[in-house]
Amino acid sequence: MERALVSSGGTAKAASGQPPFHPKMMVALLLYAYANGTPSSRRIARLCERDVGYRVVSANQQPDFRTISEFRRTHLKALEDAAREKAPARGRPPAGAVPGKLSGEWSLWCTTHNLLKMWAAQA
Repeated sequence: MERALVSSGGTAKAASGQPPFHPKMMVALLLYAYANGTPSSRRIARLCERDVGYRVVSANQQPDFRTISEFRRTHLKALEDAAREKAPARGRPPAGAVPGKLSGEWSLWCTTHNLLKMWAAQA
């Protein structure tokens, strides 16, 4: 995933003239936000100032909503491609898998796939 971000432009430029944010932090922040059901860039920015979990994930940095939105828009294709590269070889879960109780790489792939679908719908 890191290679995909670097090849697609790298850092997230801050809208207010601040130094750019590291792409690993921005990806972690967006995945954390989506996992917690917060797709709105404005809400994510507000929670980076107020919520302890978001502050830990963002390394106590507060990107504004424009920076988050621009990063999402700019790097969505690279993130989708990286998720597809990491997907298991087969296109469906293993035989006998119970929905909602997948383990290992299938669980991670399903979570990433669902987050990226939600991400694409918001962009």
